[in-house]
Amino acid sequence: MVVVCLVWLLGSFNVSQAAQAIPAQKYVVNGFMLNEMIQDRYFEAPNGMTQLQIQNFLDQRNSILAKPIPLFRLTPSNIPVNTGKTIVPSQLIYKAQREYAVHAAILLTMLQKEQGLLHLKPGAIGPTSRTILFAMGYGALDSGDLLNVSGFDVQISNAARRLHELFITAPNVFPFRMTINAGKTLTVKNMVFQPVIDIANGATYVLFRYTPWAFDGSYLPNLCGGNLLFMQVMKREFSI
Repeated sequence: MVVVCLVWLLGSFNVSQAAQAIPAQKYVVNGFMLNEMIQDRYFEAPNGMTQLQIQNFLDQRNSILAKPIPLFRLTPSNIPVNTGKTIVPSQLIYKAQREYAVHAAILLTMLQKEQGLLHLKPGAIGPTSRTILFAMGYGALDSGDLLNVSGFDVQISNAARRLHELFITAPNVFPFRMTINAGKTLTVKNMVFQPVIDIANGATYVLFRYTPWAFDGSYLPNLCGGNLLFMQVMKREFSI
């Protein structure tokens, strides 16, 4: 087995460095400062990982995504239909990285954050599972799933495109104040989390536009989910 040094792949992929523009207010959850989650130059990286490195990463975790997957989609009647195609996840992730200039490490982290797919073992679920059909959480809304964006390939490409679009249209001046957590002030064990955050850079702006929660309020008093989970996954999977 080839061991991939992902810290090297990401350069000094430092999620804890302070931004040049100091945020007006630090937003810290469980030791993670969410004002600047990732530096811009590590988010926009069309050459971040090779397909072989992505494949090795999945192989080392014995992930369900390390093996080819039959490609299903949902009909307007919410019925899974086999397309007759088989996809290789590492190929799709690499292609999305190249096409939309979003580092594969970001896409891999989101696959774990959204559906836990990096550590889901082969055979644990079938190809018609919602976990696969909405792998990136794209179109998986609180009001109901958008069936026309189901399918692993569509999830990867549409999510990567959306991340890219958000990045190139991000504000030009930071810090930039955003409303998060559905505009609610949340109190957990005498800690008060405001409904706004001062974003320090474009990459963090993108991540909060995609998931506008510092953490998932439905799990309170436990602090988990949301962009906190993104940070936890990034640190664990990429040794940050």
